[in-house]
Amino acid sequence: MSIRKSTQNTIKNYLANFDSYEQLPSQLDDIFIGFCRSEGHPKYNKKLFYLLKNLDEINSATVTNHLQRQATRLSYELPTDAYCALLAVMCAKLIGIVEHHIAVGNIEPMENEQPDFEFDPYLVAEEF
Repeated sequence: MSIRKSTQNTIKNYLANFDSYEQLPSQLDDIFIGFCRSEGHPKYNKKLFYLLKNLDEINSATVTNHLQRQATRLSYELPTDAYCALLAVMCAKLIGIVEHHIAVGNIEPMENEQPDFEFDPYLVAEEF
């Protein structure tokens, strides 16, 4: 299988904040569903989410390898090259769309570096 284009998955860390598709905020869910419908594949939203959550780089080879391992582990039929190539193209497009919505402020970026509260051991010690 030849690899024409590879896309870096820049939203993987963002999606890592969600354990499952059901935990996505409604705005992000709407983007996934709307994109899949506009591409003519309305039921691919969860598949794209899990691919984007797990792969660092998006191309037909990485998608094929991931799906073949999954199919082998679950004793499913192996995916076709055309199906994997389609998913790779859809993932690449969706990365750009999600990046755009984060840039214009439709989706709030996650603050991974910031804890919910600041822990200061000196303040705790002073209270006793």
